[in-house]
This record gives sequence, structure tokens and C-alpha cells, in this order.
Amino acid sequence: MADETIPPFADPAVAAAFDAHAPAVRETLLAMRRLIFEAADGADGVGLISETLKWGQPAYRPVRNGIGTTVRIDHDKSAPDACALYVHCQTS
Repeated sequence: MADETIPPFADPAVAAAFDAHAPAVRETLLAMRRLIFEAADGADGVGLISETLKWGQPAYRPVRNGIGTTVRIDHDKSAPDACALYVHCQTS
């Protein structure tokens, strides 16, 4: 996926959530964001992804109903330089 297909931040609050992190954490989170958009772009039928904040964390979900589930990314507070991907515990 080319860089131009990674959308810019549409919501300033989401951009601010990334900017609030230390540079090393922010870079990891941005890499995770890129992977989410790349995976969606490469998966048949997924379509557009919405990017919002849920519980103050960047959250991603296909716009189309009935496709996928929300995933969130954030700094893992249990480890200073670690990041985490959160998925609903009942997701198959």
C-alpha cells in the first residue's frame, strides 16, 4: 500500500491522541495505524475504515455494517515503551 492511501487524520481529536505520546510510542502507534489501513485495504469486502476515539484511544472499524469489529490501539501502561492492540473479548 502506498503512503498516499493512508488517510490523513480527519478528526483532530484522534491526531491529538497520537501527539500526546512520547516520540517512540507515537512512532509505534503510527506504524500500527498504517498496518490497520493496509490490512483493510488488502482484505476483500472490508471497504472504508472509520477512525474515532473510544475510551480516549484511537479506534478503527469498517464503515460497512456486519464486517469486522472495532480494534483500539494505545500505549500499554504496564510497560513504558510498549503499545497494545485491543480487540473485544468475544470477537471470533
